[in-house]
Amino acid sequence: MEKSKKIALIKPIAEVAEKPIGSRLLKLQRRSLTEQLHENLELRIVSGELPPGSRLSEEFIAKEYATSRSPVRDVLAALERDGLAERLGPRDRRVATPTKKFVFDTYETWIILEINRTFISSLNAKPGDHEKIVKVLAQMKDALNAKRAREYASLAVAFPDLLHNRCDNDQLISVLKDFEKYRRWLSALYLGEEDPSLMMLKEHHEIGQAYLGADLKALSVSIQDHVRKQRDRVLQKLSDAETSPAAKEA
Repeated sequence: MEKSKKIALIKPIAEVAEKPIGSRLLKLQRRSLTEQLHENLELRIVSGELPPGSRLSEEFIAKEYATSRSPVRDVLAALERDGLAERLGPRDRRVATPTKKFVFDTYETWIILEINRTFISSLNAKPGDHEKIVKVLAQMKDALNAKRAREYASLAVAFPDLLHNRCDNDQLISVLKDFEKYRRWLSALYLGEEDPSLMMLKEHHEIGQAYLGADLKALSVSIQDHVRKQRDRVLQKLSDAETSPAAKEA
């Protein structure tokens, strides 16, 4: 039996929209061909490597991954069911373009899940967890005042992990694991690395204080405010993209 090989991500594809995925061959493990192919293509879409409009051709994907069309067909059907791809002819698909309803539904769902995950975690938090939250908030303030944008961005990534660390509801964690891909997809497409601001720091501070007090009402208000502001920025970027000259020509 051949020794298993880890799938390597392909570099960003320059030709998108009407161009197929390239012809580079990737060797997949036999563990589960369909699962690995699905995981790899989903990651490339969610990360923004394959932007909306990128063609997903059965023929070219099969050649690229050195496999038959059967698992490719199953994966493309699954991506379509998940809303990440849309049909383009009888066999091929393309990466979907998020609609305004999709954006709205994604962020409203995130609010429900995030409030519950953070509140459960706050109830289980230890004194050491509180100390870490306070420390990170102070570091975020210092980074913002010193205009160290990258440091702030790194802390902003670490902050939610601290908030979620003590959530022990396995069912909720499972649902979130599957759902997170939609939020990451929208962030990769429309938010990227945003410059920190006093408003962002204020939002993080309010969420942190509500967490420290295990205050469900305050958590609900602060998380809703934070998430809906992100949603509105995504909707604005989406609207700008739809009215751009390139979009009109297409």
